[in-house]
Amino acid sequence: MKKILLLIFACTLLFTACKEDVAPEECIEQTNEFVTYFKNKDFESMYEMTVYKDPYLAGTYDENSPIGQKLFNAMADNLNFEITGGSRDGNSAYVRAHVVTIDFNQLLTDVVSEYMEYCKTNAENLTSDQMGDALESILDEALKNPQPFEKDTSLDFVKQDGKWVIEDNVGVYDDLSGGYLTYCFSVNTSLGNINAES
Repeated sequence: MKKILLLIFACTLLFTACKEDVAPEECIEQTNEFVTYFKNKDFESMYEMTVYKDPYLAGTYDENSPIGQKLFNAMADNLNFEITGGSRDGNSAYVRAHVVTIDFNQLLTDVVSEYMEYCKTNAENLTSDQMGDALESILDEALKNPQPFEKDTSLDFVKQDGKWVIEDNVGVYDDLSGGYLTYCFSVNTSLGNINAES
């Protein structure tokens, strides 16, 4: 009986040693670094930190575009990212965080809607420069009083070759950008449906 109890106790200790109610410090450090890269618009470095290096933000940011600059600067300036917890279970771990930023999905929906209405109303008199100026002006106004975006998110980690690596997760990119990727995906889907009907 004593041997059985000792065996159960040893298994319990082993399980407890593998599962912890706190994320490894290395995962916390990588999470903070990942968010810093996002704020600095260094998306390539973000991808390099992940398992499959999926370029979720590729093609959505043009550093030479004044509108792109304003949009992504607003993402960086308004992002509040606070780590709230985490856990480890063997070779898996996660870091939980609370994100507060601008609701960029709603903001872009409103901006594009207003811009399309403006172009429709002024179609006969608009030059390409005027169209660009109008879009920038509408974006500027929208950024003055945007709707907030608030969400709990989680970065998952796996251990590979003795090191913790972030698992690819499009949801994290979308949360950091306040639903920006949700907006991009919905536009692409709509365009796909339009092309399919043509």
